[in-house]
Amino acid sequence: MLLPLLLVGTTLWLNSNRAGFLTISLVPFLLGSAGKYSALQLITGMSARRLNLFHRFLGYCMVTLATVHMACMLYQWAKFPKFLATYLTTTKVQHGLAGYACLCLVVLGSLYPVRVYKYEFFLGSHLLAFGFIGSISVHTPYAMRYFLTGILCYVLNLLACYFVQNRMAHMHVFALPDATRLRIRLASPLNHHPGQHVYLCIPKISWFQWHPFTITNVAQSDKDTKLEVYATVRGNFTRQLHQAAVSMDKKAANDSDEWEVMVMGPCGRHTSATDPETMLQQQRTIVIASAGAGVTWGMQMLRQLATSLLYKQRDQPVFTKNIYFCWTVRRAEDFCWFRQELAEYAAEFDTAHQADALFPKLHVALHYTGDPASLSLETPDEPVDELDESLPKSGLLSEKRRDITPLPIQQCRFNPTDYMCHASSTSSLGIFVCGPPPFNRVFKNGVAALDHTKSCQVTLICEDFD
Repeated sequence: MLLPLLLVGTTLWLNSNRAGFLTISLVPFLLGSAGKYSALQLITGMSARRLNLFHRFLGYCMVTLATVHMACMLYQWAKFPKFLATYLTTTKVQHGLAGYACLCLVVLGSLYPVRVYKYEFFLGSHLLAFGFIGSISVHTPYAMRYFLTGILCYVLNLLACYFVQNRMAHMHVFALPDATRLRIRLASPLNHHPGQHVYLCIPKISWFQWHPFTITNVAQSDKDTKLEVYATVRGNFTRQLHQAAVSMDKKAANDSDEWEVMVMGPCGRHTSATDPETMLQQQRTIVIASAGAGVTWGMQMLRQLATSLLYKQRDQPVFTKNIYFCWTVRRAEDFCWFRQELAEYAAEFDTAHQADALFPKLHVALHYTGDPASLSLETPDEPVDELDESLPKSGLLSEKRRDITPLPIQQCRFNPTDYMCHASSTSSLGIFVCGPPPFNRVFKNGVAALDHTKSCQVTLICEDFD
């Protein structure tokens, strides 16, 4: 819409005010899509990630329009040097240049490297948006109607964030290699589905930072008030969280040591394709592939499938014959997050398959691409506390410390094409992938390369854990 509004019926190099007015007209939409959880998300049902992409796109559009407005003006004034020198000393022009500078600094501070590795600077640079609003309010009297509307939208977002989806809770933290396990107990149930995530604000680390984490536990009932998430060390916030958890472990903290946490969510769309019952009824072969921290998404799917198969009374037969769980990491010690639990699942599925030949088989493949010396490191025991109730305690899983043969670990790169052979005209294949974009792209290319003349029945769902 912006292109025809900008270009049709006007000559920008003679009068570029239209570009300036379009710039300020985007402010309500920009502020209305800001925030981790917004009123717009409540109304439209869009995920926070999609709204954030829309928010960033509007920001780039504003900078582009403001640049066109300023560049065309300067182009005309440059033909008259004395007029340009005089006009640059006026309050109107100086405030316009100041507002443009603030807008550019906000965009530079929101680039991917800054946003990921210097989150505090990213937040601080966004405060310059108030400098933009103040400067442009003086630059043109027509701006205030748009700015007041945008501020109203942002206030509604804050109210939606803190009073609609926000809830207080307590949590226990456990330090793992390069990650922190968070066990959260809520005051009221939180209805969530596979693939959804929550935003957490931990006052002990920061009062102002909200970060998304995938929910890994399975809701056992409508009254379940427990959550489990894993925070991988990637930025300053997760690094401080991990250091605080390590300090607690060194102090031999007891179970009464709890942190206060604010939980917002659940966020993210729920599709029927990731429903465990749908997967077991439609997919002959299920492939759950994860890379690095993307295993949190894959583990929740495996837990959902295991709960549906092992601990519930089934009225319908299971169409699935094989379940492949694949996890690849750079550091072998990261396997300690779920290696014990995966070994328990493998033993449980083997026992069930021996009793019933129609029961699906579970194949677990662990790959790592890092230093072979990391395999010699002693794998730390998984922490256990009273909140460890993500799975029903029955059968093999009720004996948490039973001696189970550890799963083998392969030092090789994961090859997605090994699982494409399961797709055929008579056998459906469901592939559920979570990892960084390059990892997901390999699966997308592999599915696209399949011979579709055979009417291959393939369902591919990719999630980017970034």
